[in-house]
Amino acid sequence: VTSKKGGWDCLRHYEIVLAGAMPFFLGIDELPPAAMPTWPRDIVRHAMALPGVPSEAAVSAAVGAGARLPPIDRSRFPQAEYEKLRRKLLDHAATHLLASHTARRLLLAATGTTAATAEVAGKSRAGSTGRSRSVQTC
Repeated sequence: VTSKKGGWDCLRHYEIVLAGAMPFFLGIDELPPAAMPTWPRDIVRHAMALPGVPSEAAVSAAVGAGARLPPIDRSRFPQAEYEKLRRKLLDHAATHLLASHTARRLLLAATGTTAATAEVAGKSRAGSTGRSRSVQTC
């Protein structure tokens, strides 16, 4: 279970996903479009709405009261559908949430580049070449 605390975007949300877990994001419908633009809102919303998953209101009430979280009703929970969503979430993380993706996005925004590749000055893996190298965009 995660939620907005000091702000919307924090490492905790990403750590949950990269650990292979599906976040239960309290207040996800209040997440402004410009905040966390690459966050997989639809995947998380879908998982939170699966049969057998407690409602956001029930989870929020338990968190607020410091009580035990309501359990998933395993008799109604579609495990296979959940696993598909979890794989989709991990695929999304690999292509949209990693630092390399964020760096490409920021580079393109800073340079105004809209092409399929952006030239980045820097060092190659073997050392400084004095040349630029191409970075594929997402």
